[in-house]
This record gives sequence, structure tokens and C-alpha cells, in this order.
Amino acid sequence: MNVDTASKGNADATIDVEEKEIVDPITGKDILISNSDEGIESFEESSGDYRRPPAETFYESKGRSDTLYPQIAGYKILDVVGDDKYGRPVFVLYGCRLPPANSVDKRELLDYVLNTLGRFVESDYTIVYFNSSIPSQSRLPFSWLRQAYSELDRKYKKNIKSLIIVHPSMLMKLLWTVFKPIVSIKFGKKVTYISRLAELDDYIRISSLELPKPILEYDEKLKPIKRAPSSPTYGANQMFGVELCKLKLNDDGQVPIIADICDLLLKDGLAIEGIFRVSANQKEIKEVEHMYNSGEHVNFGLFPNPPILAAVVLKKFLRDLPTPLLTYDLYEKFKATPTLDLLLKEIPKLPALNLLVLKDLCKVVKAISGNSSVNRMNISNIATCIGTNLIWPRSKIFDIEVTNLSLKLAKFIFSNDEKLFPQ
Repeated sequence: MNVDTASKGNADATIDVEEKEIVDPITGKDILISNSDEGIESFEESSGDYRRPPAETFYESKGRSDTLYPQIAGYKILDVVGDDKYGRPVFVLYGCRLPPANSVDKRELLDYVLNTLGRFVESDYTIVYFNSSIPSQSRLPFSWLRQAYSELDRKYKKNIKSLIIVHPSMLMKLLWTVFKPIVSIKFGKKVTYISRLAELDDYIRISSLELPKPILEYDEKLKPIKRAPSSPTYGANQMFGVELCKLKLNDDGQVPIIADICDLLLKDGLAIEGIFRVSANQKEIKEVEHMYNSGEHVNFGLFPNPPILAAVVLKKFLRDLPTPLLTYDLYEKFKATPTLDLLLKEIPKLPALNLLVLKDLCKVVKAISGNSSVNRMNISNIATCIGTNLIWPRSKIFDIEVTNLSLKLAKFIFSNDEKLFPQ
């Protein structure tokens, strides 16, 4: 696969980012960045102070950014699209949807971005930035990017585990080469360049994105790439990517991977800080997936951090189901009537195996959240980390609305498990 990365062999890095403000190493002035791929355009000096008044702490607000700034939200610049293939929330930035620079307040644009990110950055997360087809009048000044960086507190910088830049321009690569040693060597290891949309599918599910037409058209004009051989196919033992009703169950009528992981988390995961929130080693995730798909017994105790790995594998298993655990029908009904009464009526109607898995999951969530004073994971935090793995629309397209609905549904279920599953 022809992937141009900022740092090779860093797929498993989980590294904190240093808090160092970016400055122009050449002129000390702000610049405008061209995002076209037609060559390098001249730098333009820019000015502007986008600093927030000291009294404001906007991105710590619990209000929804799309409600607070409906004009900016209407451009659909930023979306939350579920998880990547390693269980981390994914934020998508569409450069082609940026409004003309003189038509939007840059302070409000920055607040909107920070607020949207702020609702999820307690967890490890991934950002995907589409750099193609940006109108020249919409280019953001470098001073805005620098200000955005300076306003991110440690949790924002530490928990970003991957920044994927799709369709990078020559200028962007050049600037990154210049600025990388000044910003942070550690941060540089988290940046990956993706030249084609087909390559992006190795990191997130392309099917979950409703890509703008200009991005699709740009990608179609590029030269075709050679793809690596497809993943191996497994037989009757396959666990991942298979409908629940077709899985091979153990002697107790349970899904083996669910039984294994729930037992492990109940035994060893209750005191682990950030369980379900912290990401795991990517090679270990793939190894465990291969073992389950091959029908092998998985001993999580042989890995360095069994509970963290098991929690991430559980999220991946749920996310890879062809039909969500809570079903498409429940999504549509809850979207129309987002109430507890509806859940109490509809949850018992789920297929028997879905209901069994959900009951086991609720048992784990209850035990972990009951020890939140130690592990820092209450019901709301857990719902934020795994909600998008439980339900999604039939279109499989994720956006902020879908994400909000899935998190609300998960929180409703976990908060009312005793009503849903009376003893």
C-alpha cells in the first residue's frame, strides 16, 4: 500500500504530546496556507487576534456547539463519525466546507471546534482532515491554527493518538517538514499522510462517512494505487464481522468472546483507570482478533495489560457487527421517540442473543461505574466511549446527530439496567 507517513513504524505509538506553541521559524509572522494540490503558492502574511477573553471557558461548556453556533454548524465542517478500527472516537474535518474567511467570526469558529472536541477528548481520539478542494477564499490564516493549538489544554494534546491528513498538498508536506522539529517530535509520530481514499479504509470505515462531492471528484482524478492483498477469510469459527445469529456459541449458549471479556473485566477491570477509554496496542488487537477468528483459545493474561486490551477488543467486536447490537429498527424508533418508556417497551423485543449480550454488557458497566471513584469511569463516561458501537442507522453514515443519539441511548440503557433486566 502506498501510504506516505510522517513517521514509519509508529503504528503502535501511544505518546504524550508536548505543549509547545508553534511559531514561524523563518519570519516570525503568520501565514496563509494553500490547500490546493496544484503546487506551492506564495505565503501571505496575516494578522488577527482570536484569543478568547480570559473569563470564558467555552469548550468546557456542556452545551452543544451546533446549538450555540448554528451558522457555523450549518457548514458541516466538523463531524464525529463513530470509532476508528482501534476503538477511538473519530473527528472528521472537511477543508472543502470551510466558509469564506470574511464571512464567519474566527473566534466563534475556534470556539465551535473546541467545544465539539471537548465533549470527547477525555478518551483517546483520532482526527481525519480532508485537505483537498479548499476554495482559495476559505483558507485559514496560520495565526488561527496557532491560536487553536495554544488553547488546547493537556487532555486535548495528550489524548490525540492519530492525525490523518487525506490528500495532502505539496505545501502542507513542506511546511510540516519545516515546523515538525519546532512543534514536537512526539506529535510528528502521530501524523499520517493518506494519498487516496481507498487507503483510508485501513484506519476507519469509509462507509461511515458521507463524503462531500468535491472530495470524491478530486480522488477520482488521481492515479490508481495498488492495494495490498485482502484480509484472510476464516471458516465457521470467525467471530468478527459476522451476524450474531451466525456465530458459533460455546456450550453454555454464549458468544465466546463476550463471555471471555466480560468475565475478565468483572474480575480484573474494575480498578483500571480509564477502562474503555484508553486505547490498546494495535498489533495486540489484531493478534487477538486473528486468534478468535481462527477458533483459538485467547489468554489475555499473556498480554501486558489484559483489561485495557479486552475492553478495546470488545468495542471492536461490537463495531464490526454487520447489524448493530441494538438493531436498525430500535434506532429509528428511538430517534422518533427518545424516551425511557420506549426502551422499556422495545428492548425486550430484541433477538434473544442480542438481549443476552446486552445484559452481560450492562452487568459489566454497572460494576465498573460502581467503582468510578477509583477508575474514573461513570455511566456517562462509559456511554461516551462505547455508545457508537452499539447502534447506528441503516445508512451506516455517522455524523454528530447520529453520535449524540447513540450516546443518549447507551446512557439510558446503562442507567436503567435494573428496569430492563429485573432480577
